[in-house]
Amino acid sequence: EHSLSDLSQIARRHLKNEMEKIPGVASCALSGAARKEVKVDVDAGRLGVSDLSIMDVVEAVRAANRNYPAGTIDEAFYEQVIRTVGEFDDVAEIRTVPVFIDELAQRRVNRPYVDNAVRGVDDPAPTLEGDKEFRKLTAPSRRMVMVGDIADVYEGVQDKRAFARYNGADTVTLSIHKQAGANTVAVAEAVKDRLKKLRRLLPAGVGVNVTYDQSLFIRDAISGVTAAAVQGGLLAFLVLFFFLRNARSAAIVAASIPVSVAVAFTAMYFAG
Repeated sequence: EHSLSDLSQIARRHLKNEMEKIPGVASCALSGAARKEVKVDVDAGRLGVSDLSIMDVVEAVRAANRNYPAGTIDEAFYEQVIRTVGEFDDVAEIRTVPVFIDELAQRRVNRPYVDNAVRGVDDPAPTLEGDKEFRKLTAPSRRMVMVGDIADVYEGVQDKRAFARYNGADTVTLSIHKQAGANTVAVAEAVKDRLKKLRRLLPAGVGVNVTYDQSLFIRDAISGVTAAAVQGGLLAFLVLFFFLRNARSAAIVAASIPVSVAVAFTAMYFAG
């Protein structure tokens, strides 16, 4: 059994991209899909203690997850474009992103005491060794706040805002929209033909069902018009034959009706 995130990935990889290549198809939209994402849940308490804002975390992660152009390398006949890859490859890398580097206050140390301790004498006169030790003891210490210190970073699923169900089960719905001016029936037939081929490439246990087809209503409407035309012509022939009592005259009048309709539609077609 496949999870909803697996179905979303299958629909995006095997169906959506292929359907968008069909002539006459404008776009394909997924509904009910579950997209994987990396979640960074910031702890408000730890954030407040670090004296940081949520925007500091956002900017730190955004700045660390970038690819930068690094110039070009000229060769004999080619020019190679170089870029610096800085995108995250693992969730653990996000936890080690530094958000803030704080320099703590200098420690108070008695200068003569340091000098005496370093030199081992009672003379408080400073020396080079004493200055080095004094600077070492009184240098400001640095505190680094990383994303993992103030937030929980893990791989999860994007919050769902739409649900799709078929026969009571959660599914992924693919809505196909045609281009303006494209023939709905022709596009629907092309989609069905492509779908027959794609079904063979789907993993085991994954099925595709057509739940809504707008071309069926158009086909029904055309069939209704055709049936009405045939019935109308037959009734017109019977009525004329009943009153005229002449089969030839009734056939001529009955034949003139579809001919006039065909001529009118032909003129409309060439007129655009």
